[in-house]
Amino acid sequence: ERVNLILEGGRCDVGVESTILDMSEESPTFLRPGAITKSMIESVLGEKISMSSPAGTTVRTSGMHALHYAPTTETVMLTRDRLLDYVDGLEVKAEAPIALMTRSLLRSSLSALHCQIAMPQDAPTYARLLYQTMRELDRRGFKKIVIEAVPEEMAWDAIRDRLTKACGVRS
Repeated sequence: ERVNLILEGGRCDVGVESTILDMSEESPTFLRPGAITKSMIESVLGEKISMSSPAGTTVRTSGMHALHYAPTTETVMLTRDRLLDYVDGLEVKAEAPIALMTRSLLRSSLSALHCQIAMPQDAPTYARLLYQTMRELDRRGFKKIVIEAVPEEMAWDAIRDRLTKACGVRS
């Protein structure tokens, strides 16, 4: 039976703490990025570790589900260009209130109907505020949460993983 509950433990130091590594086989497999990166683990082990491939992978931990720690509000992630096009469309249509999580403010003239939150530019601070921000936007009852995609850099891997899962397929 599913329990619809979030335990609030206050502010966290990292935000995307849990790195998941499978050590049950001869060769370690990196299952999910977190505060401890793949390169950090490789430097300690003195060997390269493989990444699990999401397609066809058996789900062995809750963090491997396609939808994990997701808002109840429909949530999508768009590249900056697609996000700008989307916002232009919002100005034309009188849509229900939309929340935007961006890495910088898109425009000051966005309708008061919508909410825009500029997330931090650095990965550590963004990670710390990620779930707090999504929970707050979810609580406020927007029709949709639209998130600007984060950079394709190692420092952002854990955040990208969590955002992808927050936007996952709902059953």
